[in-house]
Amino acid sequence: MMTFDTLLKIGQGIQKIHKRSSDLYQNYKIDLVDYEDEYSVIIDSLLNEVFNKSQKDMFDWFCYESDFGEKEDFHAYDKNGNIICDTWENLYKTLEEYEIEF
Repeated sequence: MMTFDTLLKIGQGIQKIHKRSSDLYQNYKIDLVDYEDEYSVIIDSLLNEVFNKSQKDMFDWFCYESDFGEKEDFHAYDKNGNIICDTWENLYKTLEEYEIEF
């Protein structure tokens, strides 16, 4: 498993690229999807080497479904009903728990 600092650096880098692309499209109708798609494939392939399927699914959910933990009233819950993955720190803890595939 990677360190928290590495996860944060990668995750926030993806977030920065995503925000920049969204801003360019919203403000200037510049679509960078085709340009950035190649980078996304590379990053996705590398993350698949580091994470097992459960970890990768949770990472993707946090980044793309919960908008990097910023989407209001959209959370993942553990079996006891506690909110998980609402921050980078909690994502990391959850990924550590998912280190063993289930």
